[in-house]
Amino acid sequence: MTAANAGQAQEKGQAQNDNGRDLPLKTLADYTPFERFTPLESWAPCIPGGIEAQPFVLPPGYTQEIVDVEDFAGDRTKDLWDMNTQNESGKEKGRYIYRTHEVGAGNGSDPTRDPNGSQVTVTDLQTGATNVVAERPDFERFDGIVWTPRGTILVGEETTRAQRRDPQVLQAEAGLVYEFFLDEDDPTRLNPTREEIADAADGTLDEENELLVDGTTDIAQDGIRARPALGSKSHEGMRFDKEGFYYGISEVNGGAVYRFVPDEPGDLSTGELQALRTANGRTGECTWVPLDRTLVQVNADVEARRVQANGYQRPEDVETTTSTGRDVNNGQ
Repeated sequence: MTAANAGQAQEKGQAQNDNGRDLPLKTLADYTPFERFTPLESWAPCIPGGIEAQPFVLPPGYTQEIVDVEDFAGDRTKDLWDMNTQNESGKEKGRYIYRTHEVGAGNGSDPTRDPNGSQVTVTDLQTGATNVVAERPDFERFDGIVWTPRGTILVGEETTRAQRRDPQVLQAEAGLVYEFFLDEDDPTRLNPTREEIADAADGTLDEENELLVDGTTDIAQDGIRARPALGSKSHEGMRFDKEGFYYGISEVNGGAVYRFVPDEPGDLSTGELQALRTANGRTGECTWVPLDRTLVQVNADVEARRVQANGYQRPEDVETTTSTGRDVNNGQ
């Protein structure tokens, strides 16, 4: 993993991790909107060469250094690294990098497979230590990850058909998004007390299917909640805009682009998932078409096709400035 930083970024001290590599104390890059970014004049290859390498050709004013290498992650973390996000707000912002590991669901009966499923890990850029934030046998193909406006992280499963369904969201046929509630004083671990659970005594329990208002049967306060309102599908890129609206995709052939408008700002438990649609099915001015709130928890792709949303060939990443949609330089 290589960090690229703008030349005008803050001064950095040095620390050394257990592998003897120097690591920056502060690596939160100075935010550079596209209008202030000068790209390279032509394509340039990545040059491998170990932990001392400078693998990328960068525009003037940028520097780079490798802050972690997959082989050095330790016995407790899995391989198949995928996406990363930093703590963009809160205590010691920019110090921690969170990473997904895109392995399949656990299977305790098969000795050739990992029984613990996919996981989320965190690397402390000051000490170099990497630790597991969470793993669970039903977690599979964790891919997209994003820091949210309220200081949690969202992680998505990239699978079109769950190998092992979440026992508390059995209606979901495909991948889910999970929200992890981090401790505000120590963002390397979960803080279950931050997690809010729908109260069945207040009428939020559906008498027919016994689902809480957020679409789960999860009544355990463990710092992890599935967010089926964001859709059951193959999740990859995820981002927020300045309004707190969530954007995502479905990485399948014919996959749609989605937006989620929460019922309450910052609360991802309930809201309206929408799909992008244009007149020609590809480009042009778009509208956001509302999707059925119950059906998207089963299979959002089927519901998007029903409303004739645009279908793209394996859409993947989503970019809306920073993860939280805020310009961190201008305080927006």
